[in-house]
Amino acid sequence: MLLCEDLVAVIMLAVLTPLGAGATLSAGALEWTGLRLGLFLLAMVGGGYLVIPPLVRLVARMGRDETLVVASIGICFGFAMEAERAGYSVALGAFLAGSLVAESGVAERLEELVRPLRDVFAAVFFVSVGMMIDPQLIAAHWPALALLVVVLIVGKMVGVTLGAMLAGTPAPLAVQTGLSLAQIGEFSFIIAGVGIETGAAHKFLYSVAVAVSAITTFTTPFMIRACGPVGAMIESRAPQALARLQRVYDGWVERAKAGRAAPDDRLGVAAPLFFLFGGALCVAAVVVAIDIAERPIEKIIIAHGVAVARAATVADLLALAVAVIGTAAMLFGARQLAARLAYHRAPVTGGITLQDWERSVMMEILQLAIMVCTGLLLLAVLQPFLQIREGIAVVVLMASAIALVIWRGARRLAA
Repeated sequence: MLLCEDLVAVIMLAVLTPLGAGATLSAGALEWTGLRLGLFLLAMVGGGYLVIPPLVRLVARMGRDETLVVASIGICFGFAMEAERAGYSVALGAFLAGSLVAESGVAERLEELVRPLRDVFAAVFFVSVGMMIDPQLIAAHWPALALLVVVLIVGKMVGVTLGAMLAGTPAPLAVQTGLSLAQIGEFSFIIAGVGIETGAAHKFLYSVAVAVSAITTFTTPFMIRACGPVGAMIESRAPQALARLQRVYDGWVERAKAGRAAPDDRLGVAAPLFFLFGGALCVAAVVVAIDIAERPIEKIIIAHGVAVARAATVADLLALAVAVIGTAAMLFGARQLAARLAYHRAPVTGGITLQDWERSVMMEILQLAIMVCTGLLLLAVLQPFLQIREGIAVVVLMASAIALVIWRGARRLAA
């Protein structure tokens, strides 16, 4: 997961750097960044797999531990340097080097040999990070530091826990995962530095980011130590309705992983997707028309014989009608797609079976989840045409709807 964070941070840097400098978002630049990252990983992993494991096995057969350590550390440094030269994290290069060296079959022997060197570098890392903290800036901006620490810890705990639960992980283990990953790494320094260089952030942000990383580095061991008891407490004190819903969802995920789709399922998904995205396109057209083409539409309506005083009302009614039709199409498509996922997409193959009433609850939750995902995508696309308070209102309504449907489904299961 930490490696995935680094990969996502690479994409974020490519997107945020031009935005911070005042440029507009370029889809082509984003696609090129993703393609470049994929080609880099393919070259490093594919080419390295042909060379590194045989080379490490050859060195290991010499029977000299010092030669094996030097060769392995040299491979690690080489991959880290190439990753940094390509504009990526040195941690990414080191991770790829370790994965390839492990394919040689001497990983356990190397782990014992490298442990003292690992401890030295860990000490150097902490010292170097501590030297980047400016106590005067921290003292002057301690409210921002405290706010960022709280937001980071709470945000990552909630985000990672929800993500793990959506992947079918039991709630106690998901909570433990969230507690274990509530920290930030060196990429936060890079992002803060880019913000300062482009003028999108204040100069004190870099020192604050380093301080946040240092604080969360020290809090993480205590949170990892507490994750077991906290997970057990969550499991024992969680409402029975929500626990039942989580078990049903885990069973559905297991069925989805173990089952095979029926031949007609792939054909049956096309129509729901057509209604879903067709309705979203109608809603997007209404929002764009209201924002940039309201006056021309009123002129067209007046040209067809409608009074000037009523033109705005007629335009609003037409927009409302199109929006209602689009929303209805989205609801229909989401319901049909949710039915496919809940009933047909994962037929029973000897795993956990679900009763029909349990599947109906899952279908309702999946329908809402599909609508929310489509709505968030629509909100991201329409962001230039909406005000901040409108976007916040939509997100709050979506979150409230999710909470309501999940709680109602949990009550139905508990009953």
